[in-house]
Amino acid sequence: VIESKGEKSRIPFGAAQFIFGWHLVWLRSSVAESLADDARRLPMRKVAKIVGRLIAMGLAVSPARLMCNDLMRVMYSNERVDWDAWVRTDPAAAAELLWIARHLSEWNRRGLPIWKRQQVVDVVLTQDASPTGVGFRLDFGDGSPVHEQHIPFAWREAGLHHVHREMLGLVFAVLVSRHRLTDRAIQIRVDSTSTVKYVRDRGGASQVMTYLTKKLWGLFIRHRVSLASVSHLAGVEMVRSGVDGLSRPTPARALSERDRAEWQLTPDCWSWVVDTLRRRGIELSCDRFASRANRLCERFCSLQLEPGALTPPNCLAHDWSEEKGWNWAFPPLTDISKVLQLVVQQQARAVVLVPEWRMHWYTTAMRVATAVVPITGSGPFFRRLRDGQWQEVDKFVFRPLLLVVDASAARPPGAPGSDRRRC
Repeated sequence: VIESKGEKSRIPFGAAQFIFGWHLVWLRSSVAESLADDARRLPMRKVAKIVGRLIAMGLAVSPARLMCNDLMRVMYSNERVDWDAWVRTDPAAAAELLWIARHLSEWNRRGLPIWKRQQVVDVVLTQDASPTGVGFRLDFGDGSPVHEQHIPFAWREAGLHHVHREMLGLVFAVLVSRHRLTDRAIQIRVDSTSTVKYVRDRGGASQVMTYLTKKLWGLFIRHRVSLASVSHLAGVEMVRSGVDGLSRPTPARALSERDRAEWQLTPDCWSWVVDTLRRRGIELSCDRFASRANRLCERFCSLQLEPGALTPPNCLAHDWSEEKGWNWAFPPLTDISKVLQLVVQQQARAVVLVPEWRMHWYTTAMRVATAVVPITGSGPFFRRLRDGQWQEVDKFVFRPLLLVVDASAARPPGAPGSDRRRC
C-alpha cells in the first residue's frame, strides 16, 4: 500500500520489469499475431465499393484508373470472387488512399478544367533521357522565349533501365517547370512508347512505372495542368530538334575550369573531412555549390532549377546565416573572393574548400579564416561523374585546403544565430 497521494500512480519497484516482460512475451505469441492479422483485413465488398466509385469518376477525374491499381490488387488478394469474403490490406493500398484524399481535396478546393479542347495547346514539352541525364525543351504558344535545360542524373538513377529513366526524366522536366506550366494545357512529346502508354493509360503492370506515373499526375493535379496529348517522337526527330543533345551534353575538357565545377571529393577524402570537422564541433548541413548528381549534403544549391535544390538557383542570392548547421562551399576559382566576402557580410559560418595557391584571394582568405586545415594524404582527392560512372581525377592538380570561417561571433547579442559556438 502506497500511502503518499503524490505517488499513487507510481509502479512499485520490480513490477515494471514483470509487467512489461510479460507484455513483450504476449506480443510475440500466436494470439497477438492473429489479432494483428485480423486488423489488416476488411470486407471485399467495402473495397469494391471504393474502387467502383473511383472508376465511375473517370469522365470527370482523368487519372481515375491510376488511383485504384493497388486497391484492385487488394480486392482480389483472396484469389476468389466472393463479395462476402475478407481481403488483406497492404501498405501500398493505404498509401494509395492517402494519395487519393490529398489530390481530391486539391480538386475540391481550387477546381480543375474537366473538358479541354484538344486543339488548344499552350506549351509543347519535348523530353529525352540518356544515361547521364534528361534534356527537355518548352515551346510556348504565346511567343515566349523557348526554354531548354539539362538535369543530370545521380549515379543510382543512371543505372536504371532505359524505360524507367525516360519516365523519371519526364517527371523531372515537369517538376522543375511546374510554375511555367501552371493553368496551361500542354502537349508532351517523348521517344519512349512505354512512357506514352503509361501516361495515357494512367498506369499499368509495372509498379515502378505506375509509381512514376502517379508522381507525374500528382504534379498535374496540384498545378492545374491540363494534358492535351502525349505522343511518340522518333529518335531521329529528337536529334534534329536538339533535345537529344540536351540530354547528353558534351563533357568538359579534362582539368578545365568547367570540368572542375563538376568535381566532388572522393568518399575517403569526404569521410576524413567530416570526421576532422566533427572533432572541432562542426556539422555540415548545406552544399552551396553542387548539383543533385554531386551534392555531398542533404540540402544543396544548384546553378539551375533541379529537383530537391534550394531556390533561387544562385547560391549567392541566399542568406547563409539562416543555415542551422555549417555551410559547405567548393566554389570555382573566380568566385572564392565573392564567397569569403559574402560569409563575412552575412556573419555566417562556412567551410570553404580552396586550392593551396597564393592567388589574389589568398591574403583575404588567411585573414578571415578562423582555422586553416590542409587535407592530408597523397590523393586522389577528387572525382567526376562521366557517363553515369564516377572517375577519379588521378592527375595531381592542387592540394586542397579547408578554410573554416566563423563570422557569426560578430553578430550583436540577441540576433539570430548569435549564440552559435565558435570552432
